[in-house]
Amino acid sequence: YRGLQLDYSREKIPLGTAGAVKLAGQVVDTEHCLVMNGDSYTKFDLVSLYMFHKQENANITLLAKMVDNTTRFGTIQMNEQNEIEKFMEKKPKAVFGLINAGVYIMKTSIFQEIPDKIPCSLEYDFFPSMIGRGIFGFKTNGKFIDIGTPKSYTKAKALLEQPSVLT
Repeated sequence: YRGLQLDYSREKIPLGTAGAVKLAGQVVDTEHCLVMNGDSYTKFDLVSLYMFHKQENANITLLAKMVDNTTRFGTIQMNEQNEIEKFMEKKPKAVFGLINAGVYIMKTSIFQEIPDKIPCSLEYDFFPSMIGRGIFGFKTNGKFIDIGTPKSYTKAKALLEQPSVLT
């Protein structure tokens, strides 16, 4: 695709987000891998994210974003060293908080630690098991647009058609 070599990983049965990463990891031959959710748009500096990941010698670095309303997202808690200490479930009340923006840099060696459970979720099964084991958060101030529901997709599409929104 446009000069890039792409390898595709196809699931025979739905494996969940962590299971899909573990399966795709079988063809990754680099020390680190960029993993991104497909249901959001986030503006961030990839070089800074990667440099932070390397500097911390992290197993996983998760892109974190402060949002005004966390009702559709679980929130995360980080310490002063940016280590993730806690993942909290979605709350029905609209609150300001730090969320997982769905962008990760991961050491590929960590893929083997993803449970064989099917389906297996990065957010609910794997990431919480990594607390205290090299999972960090890197905050971005860039635009975050959720496109995970038909309603939010329609809203995001309208926003993304405005050139000034992406900057």
